[in-house]
Formats: sequence, structure tokens, C-alpha cells
Amino acid sequence: MVDSGTNNLTDESIIEIIERYVDEHLYDYAVMIDGEWGCGKTYFVTHTLEERLKEHEDKKAKKIKGYKKKNVIYTTLYGIKSLDDISKQLYMEIYLKKDRRIGKLLRGGAGIVSSMIPIAFDIAKPFIKDIEVDSKELSKVMSNFLSITNSILIFDDLERCDCPINEVLGYINSFVEHEKMKVILVANQLEIGRSVSEEVKGIQYLLAANGDKIEFGKTSNTEKNDISALFVSKPDDQETPISIEQLEERANVLFGQSAIYERLREKLIGTTLYYSPDLEKIFESLIRSSSINIDLKNILITDLSFLVQYMTESKHKNLRTFQFFLSKIEVLYKAIYQLDNQAKEKFFSSILRNCFKICVCHKAGTYKAKWEKRQEYGNMKFSKTDLLATPLAFRFVDDFVLYENLDLCRVERMLKMYEEQYINNKYDTSFYKLEGSWYLLDDEEIEKYLETILKELSENKYEVSEYERMIFLLLRLEQIGFSSNYMEEFLKSMHSNLQQLDHAISFGGRYYFEDDDKMNQREEEILKELNSLMDSMFKDKTTELLNEIMKHCNGWGEELHDYVNRNRSNIFRDKEFISKIDMELLINQIENSSTKDIHYFHSCILDIYKPGYINEIIEKEREYLQSFLNCIERLEQKDFCRTKRMQLGRIKASLENVLRKDVEKVENYRA
Repeated sequence: MVDSGTNNLTDESIIEIIERYVDEHLYDYAVMIDGEWGCGKTYFVTHTLEERLKEHEDKKAKKIKGYKKKNVIYTTLYGIKSLDDISKQLYMEIYLKKDRRIGKLLRGGAGIVSSMIPIAFDIAKPFIKDIEVDSKELSKVMSNFLSITNSILIFDDLERCDCPINEVLGYINSFVEHEKMKVILVANQLEIGRSVSEEVKGIQYLLAANGDKIEFGKTSNTEKNDISALFVSKPDDQETPISIEQLEERANVLFGQSAIYERLREKLIGTTLYYSPDLEKIFESLIRSSSINIDLKNILITDLSFLVQYMTESKHKNLRTFQFFLSKIEVLYKAIYQLDNQAKEKFFSSILRNCFKICVCHKAGTYKAKWEKRQEYGNMKFSKTDLLATPLAFRFVDDFVLYENLDLCRVERMLKMYEEQYINNKYDTSFYKLEGSWYLLDDEEIEKYLETILKELSENKYEVSEYERMIFLLLRLEQIGFSSNYMEEFLKSMHSNLQQLDHAISFGGRYYFEDDDKMNQREEEILKELNSLMDSMFKDKTTELLNEIMKHCNGWGEELHDYVNRNRSNIFRDKEFISKIDMELLINQIENSSTKDIHYFHSCILDIYKPGYINEIIEKEREYLQSFLNCIERLEQKDFCRTKRMQLGRIKASLENVLRKDVEKVENYRA
């Protein structure tokens, strides 16, 4: 088996070793730079190693009289299907360096990518004397034009070459053993020899199964029966089926090219260097060379240590994943910073790390966040590497990273929530300090904090919006062995404080425990109890309060707008708003009110019934909204002032968006 490599070297160490290899003449061998896909091997070779080797040869040419410096020829084997194509690619790389006329022809304008070089070679034939080149004729042709033997050859993506591995290594070995050339191979050794066509793989599996039943894993019963009918004639109850994993192991033993590669590797490769990227250095380089906003660059560079640490702890050192993250965070940055809200900077900072975690887990295949059906934010673990769940995560970030779904109205709504719950509340409270550091404290320190918080809670010093987080924290402490008596005392104070409210609030269960259904159920029961208290206190009062607001002659629109801002979560929980208002009273007020009141009322409509955003309020109040729209259309016919007619037109347009344009989305949601 190929050693995966634990002795990773720094960039400078690798360069020093390869420079010594280039200067050595004791025996002939190739050097392998090994590393996982996406770890930055190619970036290191093309941005650092290649240039350093050229500088090394330049210094030798100046220092040693008569020394003929070597050319550095880099080529990729990605997708190469024949040895002739490798020859053509090498030939073109050398020719492009030699003949600037052809170089300008092929690489001018939009440029040429490496995978097109064999094709470009054919295009360039009219300009080249030696128009036919194959692997056998390579040395002869090169001797007539350019001595390839005086070159350092770098072959990248060895594992992605479509030629049989024995043929490729045999071809490369001819340069090393017969031409005494310096060759550097770049590859993910663990993947070498695994590239097999689907047709060949099917035959290999059939032979590896050898008539045994196959256990196809997690498939539906129908799928399982269909597959079994194709491959198993008569099931034998006594026969133990083999798993897919066992089948692949058998196929690898019988047909795997790893054994062939090992034999050739021992002969060809003298030194294997395991590459591990200097993430901080490369990340900073990628950030600074990118086209993203300069302010975003500074934010990212400030948080480099976290980005490096998390990717390292996740065992996913992958530059493509980081580039994927940059593309996502740039869009989120633009979406958030265009909003007019003083909390947007802190809000963006709170989601930047979450975005990075999601990107890493998604690309590493470890993403496992479990959002509840209508949960929009809360505590979340993105993978098993998250020892502690993220205290505040936002679902819209997951949806954007995973599915490219970014609803700006949704982002703005979460920003407002963040401002209300996390910015307007003070940061120096005992609860805030404990919430952010409990896992670093000793038992006595935690208990001291809890006593202080309980005293402050009994004095009603905390916002109701913090109660859910308090409950979640207490349950987490219970989970590791703290007394449940704290929860009982906290709930007593919460009940007492809630009974002093003059408006209803809603507890939505935004925080949950990973793999602990018992705690989740306990949390659900506690929040249900608090919501029941709110229902008993305000269910009837809400209708009375709304209609009382509507009776005010002036300023009713602004009062209603304030009510919506304070009770948005309760409105969504109850799935009712406008239907609680007496229709006749509402129309009469609109008809006799000022333009200003109608403007604020329209803002209420926009906040609750967002065009393009499906919620159960639209479904529940659809008939009422349609009746209200009909009344607005009749009011438009009356002789109001121009600005009032304009406001009525805006209300009408918003209702039409809700009732007509969203019909298809509502039906899809139901389905």
C-alpha cells in the first residue's frame, strides 16, 4: 500500500530537497510530490517550485563556466488518453518556449489550456517542419530541434491520466533511466490506478461477485427487488450476501492496479515528498490576489487564524474549497452590506465563520446540520468535528452555500432579528458572559454565575427574547450533570416576568441538541408551556387590541406598524393578522385617514405578507385578503388626493403579488 505520509514538509524544505536532486548524479530516479486532491500541489508547483528551479539553474549557469542550464518543462497528464498525446504535449511545451512566433499564435488572445495542447499541436502542423511525432520518434525529433535531455520534466496529475499506469510509468521511466533526465511527478498516490471505465468496472464486479448475492445497502424495497431480480436468480436464505464494500475489495484484489503501481514505483521513484500546504500563506495570497472588495479582504485576513485552524482540524486542507468559500462569502457580503442597518457589520461577522464551516463540511462530505422544518436560526452543529454547536447559525447561509438559494427579504428579516436580540441587548450581562465561556469554567464558577443570573432574572433585568437561550444553556448544563433545580427556579421567574407583559411573544424552539432526543423533547415541553401561558393571556386580547388601534383617528397606521415590529414572531406563530381586524372598520379608517397612516399600514402588509416568501398566514388568510383587495379596488375609484391614490395603488400591487404571483409557490409548498 502507498504510505499516505505523515512527515509533511514545508515549501522551502521541498524546494531544497528537489534542488539537491537536480544537482545529484549518483543514480537515476524520479521524485514524487504526493498530496491529497485540492491540497495545493499544483498551485505550489506552478507558482513557486517552477520559478525557483529556473532561478536555481540561472545561478548555476552564472557560477559554473560552460554550464548549460536546464529547461523546466511542466505538463499535466489530466485526461491524457495515449502516450502520443503526452509526446505532443511535451513537444509543444518545448516548442512554445523556443519559437515565440508559434507561442504567440497558440497562446495569444484568450490563451490555450493544457488539455487542448494535443489539438493545438495538430493545428500548428503547417507551421512546424516535423509534423508527425509519436512516443518512439520523440527523441529523434527533439534532437533535430531542441535537446529535451537538458530539461527538468514535471508531470502533474499522474492519477488522472487515462492511460494504463504501467504504460505511463514505463514511458516516464525512459526519460529517467535511458536519458538520465530529472523528472518530478505530482500526484495523489492513493488514487493512482482507480480510474476504470464503467463498462470494465461492471465486468470486474460481476466476476468479483462470483455468483454471490449482493447486499445493496440503503435502497428502497422496490429498488432492492429490481436490482436483486437482475442479478440473483433464486435467493438462498442460508447464503450471506456480500456488501458493496466487500465487492469493491474483491475487485481491487483481482484487478486493482495498485500492485502494478507499487512494483513500478519502487523502480522509478527514489524519493517521495508529502506535500502539506502552508494554509495561512496561501490563503492570504489567494485573498489578496482576488477581485473581491478591499474591505472584505481585510475582514478575511483578520480572521485567517480561525480559517486555517478549522480547515486543519477538519482534516480537509483543500484550496478549491477555500476558493469556493471566497465565491460564497463575497455574495453574502454584498447582500448584507447593501442593507440599511447599523448592525450589519456584526451580523456579517457572525455568519462569516458559519459560512466557512458549511463550505468545508459540504466539500468534505461531512455536513450534517439538521434544521427543523421552519427553523430559521439557532444553535447548530455542522459536522462531527464541531465539538460544540455554533451558538447562533442562520439557515439562509446553509441554503445559499448548498443550493444557491438566497432570498434577500429573508436576509433582511434575520438581520432585524439579530439587531433586536443581540445588538440592542447589553453584552456585559452575567448571562452573556456565561453563555460564551461556560465550557472553559470550573463547576464552582458556573454555579456562581447561575446564582447571579437567577437573581437578576427575578428582578426582571433580562429581555424576554433571551429566555430561549437561557433555557437551552440550562439544558446543556443538565446534560453534563448540573442539577435540574436551576431550571425549575429559572422557569418560576420567567413565568412571573411574562405575566407582566402587555403584549404576546412567541417561543419558537430555535435551538436543539444533536443526537439527544430526550433533551430536545424536554426543551419542546418547556417552550410549549411558555407559549400556552402567552395564549391564555393574550389570545382574546390580540383581537381587541388590534381593533382598538383601528379606532384611533390619527396615528393608527404608525401604532399598528409598531405593534407588528414588536409582535412579528407571535403573528407568524398564530398565522393570523389582518383577519383579526374588523373589515368594515379597516376600510372606513383607510377611506378617512391621512396618506401617512396608509403608508404605515402598507408597511405592515409588506412585513407580514412578503411577496415571494411562502408562509402559512397567506394560506390561512387568503379569502380575507382577497376581500380586502376588492375593497381597495373600489376605494381607488374615489376622488382622493394624488399621494393617497398612490398609496392605495401600492397596497393593491402588494396584495396582488401575494394572491396571484405566489399561488404556484404555495401549491408547490403544499405538494
